[in-house]
Amino acid sequence: MDGPASWKAIDADLSGLTDFLGAYATTENTICYAHCRIVAPSDMDVKLSVGTNDGAKIWLNGEVVFSKHIGRGATPHQEELNVHLNEGPNSVLVKLENWGANWQLYMSADDPDRLLRFDVE
Repeated sequence: MDGPASWKAIDADLSGLTDFLGAYATTENTICYAHCRIVAPSDMDVKLSVGTNDGAKIWLNGEVVFSKHIGRGATPHQEELNVHLNEGPNSVLVKLENWGANWQLYMSADDPDRLLRFDVE
């Protein structure tokens, strides 16, 4: 729609908010994909907290762990997902819809001991 598809680096803030609104020319009735890796020191179960504007589908290591087609504003902790992380890098892919207005994703992991690392490699 806005030219060839490509990946862009967009940072999340400390709350886990990634705002896509300023990153793309077309922002209504469209989708984008976001990708990161969660690197775990060992196999572990964690809770991912997700908030989306609007709907989203999330894959963890190739398996769908969340899918909701909905129009809403994003807030932290709209959804709590109990997931299993493998030792080492775990791929997280998010398909994020935007029907109009704001276009945001909140994502964070419950990690009180700060064992997890996040990267985009």
